[in-house]
Amino acid sequence: MNKSKKNAVNAALKHDPKMRADSAAAPSDSTAWYSPWGAPFKIYGMGWRFADNSFRRMPPVSSEMPLPKSVDDLAWHTSGIQVRFRTDALKICVRVKLRGPHSMDHMPSTGQCGIDAYIGEVGSMTFAGITRFNRANDSYEVTLCNFPSKARRTITLNLPLYQGVEELMIGVPEGDRVSSAARPACKRPVVVYGTSITQGGCASRPGMAYTNILSRRLDCEFINLGFSGSGRGEPEVARAIASLKAPRLFVMDYEANACGLEKMKETLSPFLATLREKWADTEILVVSKVPYAQEAWNDKSRLDRLAQRDYQRRTVARLRREGDEHISFFDGSRLLGRGYTECSVDGVHQTDLGFLRMADKLEPVIRKLL
Repeated sequence: MNKSKKNAVNAALKHDPKMRADSAAAPSDSTAWYSPWGAPFKIYGMGWRFADNSFRRMPPVSSEMPLPKSVDDLAWHTSGIQVRFRTDALKICVRVKLRGPHSMDHMPSTGQCGIDAYIGEVGSMTFAGITRFNRANDSYEVTLCNFPSKARRTITLNLPLYQGVEELMIGVPEGDRVSSAARPACKRPVVVYGTSITQGGCASRPGMAYTNILSRRLDCEFINLGFSGSGRGEPEVARAIASLKAPRLFVMDYEANACGLEKMKETLSPFLATLREKWADTEILVVSKVPYAQEAWNDKSRLDRLAQRDYQRRTVARLRREGDEHISFFDGSRLLGRGYTECSVDGVHQTDLGFLRMADKLEPVIRKLL
C-alpha cells in the first residue's frame, strides 16, 4: 500500500481520537478487583450452574444428556448472560479473558467479544459504556464506565454475544462500595430457544440483542438459548432444555434453522411435547421467522416462509383444541414492520434497528403472558 492510500485508511483514527480503541482509559493501579461469582454480584441468564464457575449456556455433554456438537460448541458463547450489582464508584472496569479473538466479518468486535453496561433499575435502564479493545487480542483490561459524580447506581453488564469468556473480573476504585442489586420481581425466568438471530447476530453490542432489550424492560430474567445455525429442534436439545426448572415463559423461535417445512413437521410437535411433559403449566409462545430482505424480490423465499408460518400456527391451534391453554402463536411477519429490508446487516441477521423493532413488538405480548 502506497503512503497516500495508507494515510487515507488511517485518517479517521488520526483525526478523531474517539475512533481509536485506546480512547478508553486503562484501569489505575488502585483498582480493587472482584469475581462476579461471589456476593454481592448476581449472575443472570444461566439456566445451569457449574462447580468450576464456567460461563456456559447448556449442561455439560454426557451419555445421559447428549448434545449436537454445534450446540455444545456454541453453548460457550455468553449471549444473554448478565452480571448485576450496585456501587457508588466513579469508574467501572473489567478484566476479560476470552475463549478466542474477534473473527466475524459482518459483526463488530464490540458485539461479538465486548461487554456493555447499563445503569438504573429495570424499566429505566440507560446505556453507560462499551469495552473498546484491540480486536486481534483474546483478552483486554479496560475502563467501561466513567461517571461525573459518586452516586449509588445499579449496574448491569451484558456479556459477549458470539464468544466465550474464560475469566471475568470487575474493578472499581479502592474504597468504593459494592453491594447487591434487587432481584427480578418475576421469580421464574423467560427461556428463549432459537437461531443466530436469537443469539444476537449481528448486534453492534450485547445490550442490543432483542432478549437483552426485553430483559431491561421487563422485570424478569431472560435465558438466551439461541444457537447460530444450530437451533434445529433436535430431540436431545429439547430434553436438555426440559431439565431446567419450569420457566415462567418459553419462547420457541427456531424456524430459520428448521431446515424447511418437512423437517419442521418432524421436530416441532415432538419438541413441544417433551417440554410439556416436564412443564405442565409453563406458558409457551411459538414465534415464526422474520422476513428476510430477499423476499422483496424472491417470491419463493416468501412463500416458503409463509408455509412454515402457517404450519406453526395450525400446530398451536391444534394443541389448544386438545386442551393446552398455555400455548400461543405470534406471527413473525409483523416483527420488523415496514422497511424490513433495512433491518439487517446481510439480509438475514439483524442490526440494532431490527432488534429494537423485534423487542418493541414482542414486549406487549410477553408482558401479557407474564
